[in-house]
Amino acid sequence: MSFEPRNLDLPREIAQQVRDHQLFTEKRGGRRMMCKNARLSGKTLDGLCLISAVLSSSDLSRASAQSTNFFGADLFAVDFTWANLRKATLSQADLRGANFCMADLSGAVIRNADLRSAEVEEWGTAITRLLSLSGANISDADFTGSDLEGADATDATALGTVFADTGMRAVNLAGANLTGADLSGSNLSGANLTGANLDGADLSNAKLADANLRNVDLSTCNLDGADLSGAVTRDLDASLPADIESALREHSQWIASGGAVGAVANFADRKLRGLDFSGCDVRAAIFDGADLSGATFVKSELLFTSLKNANLSSADFSFATISGGNFTGANLTGASFVGARIVPADLADAKGRRTGRKFRVRFDKANLQGANFTGARIEAVDFTGSAHRDALLGNARLTGCEGLDTDED
Repeated sequence: MSFEPRNLDLPREIAQQVRDHQLFTEKRGGRRMMCKNARLSGKTLDGLCLISAVLSSSDLSRASAQSTNFFGADLFAVDFTWANLRKATLSQADLRGANFCMADLSGAVIRNADLRSAEVEEWGTAITRLLSLSGANISDADFTGSDLEGADATDATALGTVFADTGMRAVNLAGANLTGADLSGSNLSGANLTGANLDGADLSNAKLADANLRNVDLSTCNLDGADLSGAVTRDLDASLPADIESALREHSQWIASGGAVGAVANFADRKLRGLDFSGCDVRAAIFDGADLSGATFVKSELLFTSLKNANLSSADFSFATISGGNFTGANLTGASFVGARIVPADLADAKGRRTGRKFRVRFDKANLQGANFTGARIEAVDFTGSAHRDALLGNARLTGCEGLDTDED
C-alpha cells in the first residue's frame, strides 16, 4: 500500500515519515518513524501501519486512527482525548501516562501493553501522570495480559471487554459499565469499583483483595475461585430493588465524576422498610422523611448523608462510617450503631483542598430511645434536644459532644 504525502491529511514532513516507515516495516528500506511531540490533533490516520513508530508526547486528540496498527509503538504520554481508535491495534505498545479520556477504543486490541502511570515533566517540574480511560468507550476491546496498574477508568463503558489475566492493581473503575466483561484471572487488588455495573461479568480466579465494591451487585457475576479477602462488598444474597440499584449506580457516577455525570440518589419520603444497604456508598444521598425501619447500613459510608425526619427504628448502622451526616428529627428507636465511627467531616473548597473547617454529625431532636452505641467512636456530635435517656453507650468513646446527658460527655 502506498502512502503518498499528498494523499494524507497530515503535515508534509510527517506524511513523508509515514511513507518511509511503511517501507521500514516491509523491510524495503525506509526508516523508523521518529516523531516525538507531533501535533496531530484532529488529523486522520485511519488504517495506517505504524508498527514500532515513535510518537511519544504527541497530541492526537480528536484524531481518527480507526483500524490503525500501533503494535509495539512508543506512545508514551500521548494525548488521545476524544480520539477515534475503533478496532485499532495497540498491543505491546508503551502507553504509559497516555490520555484516552472520552476516546472510542471499541473493538481495539491492546494485548500485553504497558498502561501504567508515567513520570513526565511539566513546566520544569516532574509529576506522575496516571493513564486515563475516564469516560472512554472500550467495549469489546481486548486488554489481555496488559498492565493497567493505577489507571483511571472512571465511568468507562466496557461492555464485553476482555481483561483476562490483566494487571489492574489500584485501578479506578468507579461508575464503569462492565456488563459481560471478562476479568478472569485479573489482579484487581485494591481497585475502586464503587458503583460499577458488573452484570454477567466473569471474575473467576480474579484477585479482588481489599477492593472497594460498594454499590456493586455481584449476584450475576462468576466468582469461582475469586479472592475477595478484605474487600468491601455487598451481601451477595441481599440484592436491592432494580430502581434502587440503578439509582445507586447513577449516584456512584455522580461521586466519581464530581457531579459531571450521574445524579444524586434522592430517596426522600420513599418506603424502604427492611432494605439492606450494607456496604453501600451513600455519601451525600438524601433519605429525608423516608421509611427505613429495619433497614441495614452495616459497614456503609455515610458522608454528608441526609436522613432528616426519617423513620429509622431498628435500623442497623453497625460499623458504618458516618461523617457529617444529618439525623435531625429522625426516629432511631432501637437502632444499632455498634462499632460505628461517627465523626465530623472535613470541609473542602472548590478545588478539593481542606479548609480546616468541619461539619459535625447531627442527632438534634432525634428519638434515640433504646439505640445501641456500644463500642462506637462519637466525636463532636450534636445531640441537642434528642431523646436518648435509654440509649446504650457502653464502651463508646465520646469526645466533645453537645446536648448529651451523660457523665461521660
